[in-house]
Amino acid sequence: MNYLTTDSSPKFGAEFKKISLLDIDDNTLELAMELYNCIPLSILKHYSSLNNMGTLDICLMVMLSNKEWHTRLTHPMTYVSHEDIIHDFVGLANDDEHFLPRI
Repeated sequence: MNYLTTDSSPKFGAEFKKISLLDIDDNTLELAMELYNCIPLSILKHYSSLNNMGTLDICLMVMLSNKEWHTRLTHPMTYVSHEDIIHDFVGLANDDEHFLPRI
């Protein structure tokens, strides 16, 4: 089975490490690419180097491990600011137990 990440990922929890490529459909990949376009490249590169994975993989992992947030973000009637998306992405990528998403 193919995995996007390895067990040596230092930041994310166990549920974040073992997501099969079979779990990713075309819609999820398209939405991850949209998220990728919203987040500054410097932030993506930072979390990419911390977790030893690609920048798009970081977006996929954040979306797949935070399905409620992903659903709220991608709902057609959701209007959010760019700053809120970045704020939430950084908090979710840090896996901070005290983090409260804005979305």
